[in-house]
Formats: sequence, structure tokens, C-alpha cells
Amino acid sequence: MAIKYYLQAIIILSLATVLLNCNSEPSFYSRDISSSSISSNGIELTDHNGEKFNLSQLEGNIVLSFFGFTHCPDACPTALIRARSLMDKLGDDKADQVQVLFITVDPQRDTQELLKRYVEAFDKRFIGLYGSEEEIKKISDNFGVYYKKVPAQDSDNYLVDHSLYSYVHGKDGNIRLLVDYTTTSDELLSDIRQLLD
Repeated sequence: MAIKYYLQAIIILSLATVLLNCNSEPSFYSRDISSSSISSNGIELTDHNGEKFNLSQLEGNIVLSFFGFTHCPDACPTALIRARSLMDKLGDDKADQVQVLFITVDPQRDTQELLKRYVEAFDKRFIGLYGSEEEIKKISDNFGVYYKKVPAQDSDNYLVDHSLYSYVHGKDGNIRLLVDYTTTSDELLSDIRQLLD
């Protein structure tokens, strides 16, 4: 008799667990910033083919964007390699629903031609975006992106100190996630898959 009640209790607990999991919110590795004040209408720049670009063109897709510069020695290549890994792991069907944007914070040096060569070296599906100093400042302020020119040691050249976050927009074009630089490609893959489903 005790075994009968024990089995009933296990079945009830199992059903309760399943029901709770069905109603739970998605659990992301990245920070959910969907309630932030970041305007999704803020991306109006020029792409690496010289065409005018607006984020609304990508509605229906997940968008992963990163702010950086082509002379970046480490953080930018790392972020783009992670994005390339994400696209490979998604497979062609799912990757077709994701667009990666690389937005320069160094419009003085990052010309259309340089940006095109740079992003396509990582993945031909990626889009590089540039604009005037004023346009870049406006969009960076909107996203809360920090960037500042710093002189390079023993050189007349310069580097750009900048924020290392990536941003994810949902299929509706609204901002969803803030992705830390240390987030792995597998963790990012998990987050993106949840938004695709």
C-alpha cells in the first residue's frame, strides 16, 4: 500500500515539475535587457558595400551586433571568431535567420573598402557598418557604448579603447540581450536558439 502512495507522489511531483518548466521564462547566459531604453531604430548607417542600411531591413531575423574597429589587435577578432563559430554551429537553416553586424567606432580609418575586406575575412555573411563621426557617436550613445582614441606606444598611430559587449535584437527588431565578452560560443548558441524558437 505504501508503495502505491509513493509512486503516486512521484508521478504528481514529476507532472508539477513539467508544468512549471513549461511556464517558466527563458533562461539566458547573456543579460536580458529587453526592458532597457536602447532604441532599436538607432541603426542607420552605411554598409560595407556602400548601401544605406537600417536595422528595420532585418526584421524577422535575430541580429547580433558588435562595436569595434579593424585595427583592433585582439577583442574584435575574438568577438567575430565567436560569431563565426555561432553561425557554423547553427547550421545553414538556422544561420539564415541570424545576421551579424560589425559597427566601426573608428570611422576615420575604417573606410568602406577596408571594412569590407575585414568582415568578409571572418564570414561573407557578416555586414560591416560605418558612418560619419556624428553618426557613430549618436548610435554609440544610444547603445551606451564607450570608445576613445588612445595613442599607441612607440608609434604615431592610435588604438581605440572601447566597450566589449555584443547586442542581440529579437526577430521583432527589439533589443533583447547584452552579451559579455567572456560568453562562450556555446553559451551564445544556447541564447540564440531560444530566441529562434
